[in-house]
Amino acid sequence: MSRRSTSTPLAAVTSPPTIGPAPRRTVSDRGVVARSAAGVAEGTNIVILRGRLSRMPEHRVLASGSVLLTADLTIRPIEGSSETVPVVWFDPPAQALRLDDGDDVVAIGRVRRRFFRSGGATLSRTEVVASSITTARSSARIRAAVAAALDPITPSE
Repeated sequence: MSRRSTSTPLAAVTSPPTIGPAPRRTVSDRGVVARSAAGVAEGTNIVILRGRLSRMPEHRVLASGSVLLTADLTIRPIEGSSETVPVVWFDPPAQALRLDDGDDVVAIGRVRRRFFRSGGATLSRTEVVASSITTARSSARIRAAVAAALDPITPSE
């Protein structure tokens, strides 16, 4: 028997269905607001996290020559318990070397589950692959990074 899964597209703010073309996203002083889930393309995988780095980010040079930054981002919601999310960033810019334990940052990227072998067993890890990590005090950079992440999934009019 096969299992069939369904998914619901995500949007920052949802509104009742409308007739006609889906409204486009807007960028306001408070950030990017998606007006309806209908404006999000199928197969979308975007994550926006804001929190504090719970440990000093580590940099490694991979066998391919790429640089990998690994960090743990702790998110403390207004209600509920805090959550720590592993974040990786391939070939980060030089300013990423200045990130430090306790920095308030915004990470934008995608969720990935990868499988690997260790000790004769197959293990998995779910992590966020960042396309950018910016300090939270840089609102202009955050808005630009969020807009860039949403641009490929927003249907053109």
